[in-house]
Amino acid sequence: MTFKVYLMRKLKPHHDLKGIQAKFSDVDALEITRTAESTARKLGYGLQDIVDAVQDLRPSDFVSSSPVHSPPVPGLWHDT
Repeated sequence: MTFKVYLMRKLKPHHDLKGIQAKFSDVDALEITRTAESTARKLGYGLQDIVDAVQDLRPSDFVSSSPVHSPPVPGLWHDT
């Protein structure tokens, strides 16, 4: 049996950047997994660095949006 995978791609972000920045606006309110926090710290970044990086994002930083494909999750997109 052979499966063909067709990846749809959009040329604009799927997610609302302002909404994401609102959720990442304050270290005290930051919702982050232990794995993400641990990895950031291993790379030399603290929680304030994460907040600052998200706040510095601009719509022009994104080039496309694609469905998640590994594993495929219908309706779930990631912006690049």
